[in-house]
Amino acid sequence: MNTISLASRLSAARLRNRKGNGILDSFAATAFAGSSFLALTTLGGVWMFFQRKDTLDAMMANNLGVSADLTAATGEALSTFSFIALVILLVPIFSLGMGAARLGAQGRSRRLASLRLLGMTANEVRFLALLETFVQFAVGFAIGFILYVVTLPLWGFVSFGTVPIAMNEMLIPWWLVICAFLVLAAVAFASTLVGLIKVSISPLGVSRRVAPKALGYWRVVLFVLLIGASIYLAQSISNGTIKMEGIVERVIAYTIILLVLIMGFSILGPFVVHILGRLVLRTKNPARLIAARRLIDSPRSVWRTITGVLLMGMIASYVVVLASFPIIGNSTAVRSAGHDTGSQMEAIGAIIQGDVVKGVAIALIFTLILGALSTLLQQASDVFDRASEEKTLVLIGAPMKTFSSARVQQVLVPFTVLMCIAVTMGVVLALMTLTAPPVPQNEQLLPVIIASGVIVTAIPVLLTIPLERKVLVQQQRRND
Repeated sequence: MNTISLASRLSAARLRNRKGNGILDSFAATAFAGSSFLALTTLGGVWMFFQRKDTLDAMMANNLGVSADLTAATGEALSTFSFIALVILLVPIFSLGMGAARLGAQGRSRRLASLRLLGMTANEVRFLALLETFVQFAVGFAIGFILYVVTLPLWGFVSFGTVPIAMNEMLIPWWLVICAFLVLAAVAFASTLVGLIKVSISPLGVSRRVAPKALGYWRVVLFVLLIGASIYLAQSISNGTIKMEGIVERVIAYTIILLVLIMGFSILGPFVVHILGRLVLRTKNPARLIAARRLIDSPRSVWRTITGVLLMGMIASYVVVLASFPIIGNSTAVRSAGHDTGSQMEAIGAIIQGDVVKGVAIALIFTLILGALSTLLQQASDVFDRASEEKTLVLIGAPMKTFSSARVQQVLVPFTVLMCIAVTMGVVLALMTLTAPPVPQNEQLLPVIIASGVIVTAIPVLLTIPLERKVLVQQQRRND
């Protein structure tokens, strides 16, 4: 039997298995399906706006009964927004794909070591792991593509520029599907290779080659520098030092500011997780102590679990406060303006701005889905990775509820703190960019954003608690 045949059979057997680490492979395939579905759907949206780029202006003017001059550049503006949304969503999509590729790598240690003991070389075992990842990815991508096609008719209920979305507009060409497949597969392969490089596979087991690097204070310094750059750019636009005349130019400038902010927050995030673990390390509560030790030992893995929702919370708060029109209760109608050109232009501007917020809301929903899947993946993998450690503590008398409480605290405590920091950063930077006071109605959405993030992060953590208890009461894991 060659390696390719063996990889296919092992992957199929593990996907059918509902016990042990076979559950992780099912979760990995599910994550690949989710990332593929959202990637294809996002590409479909960009493709739709690209097709409408030269025709949307006339279609919108015809629907509203106004001159085409009043709707000029609408198609170009919305297509620019869609591309920016694609760039922003690439981070959580790729993060989920990488998490799926890494999922269960440590849980495969016994099987990988057994194959080495049977005579396979280290390179053959690595090649086998890559093939297994490809099988899982192929299954997940196929499911994601089916979901993408099935959900195409639902986009008919959404309109941009007063023009409803047609199903064929969201259907991307075959070559773009292949490009998406290759890019996502490359991300999965690269993540798997990085994971394999960091471990040594021998007949005695799998061990790490190097310990994770410590988090230095340079992160705080770089964060301060990037925040200073964001504030400088925001104030320069606000006071007119940097002149932005067209709407596309202003949106690109705001997006650059936001990307600098995201970069700074991404650098600071793992360091904050580590510091939070240090702050609660002296506690006498066993669950809190376990959670603190996990935050200190692996701050990057905790950050990867919650990063997608945090970044979108920052983006959403930035856009909500920056919007100089009421998102809630905006009922301006173009036809009510009569023949007043100024009123018509103001009403059309409100429609375009409403479409922008609609796009942000869709991106937020996508990110919440990605964040929920990422949290579920990381926590399910963590359950199996820490199984032997937790079983030992159970045998010496530790109650199982201690680990459930520790799991909730190790995710929700840093998430809540970092979400407050993210929303504050987004709000402050938006206030510095505004030339007029923010619309009061928009502020009502900020608590909704925070609550949505907490709920979407908490549910996957709670779902892994029954899995953890099942693993702890299992006396011996069945062979793969």
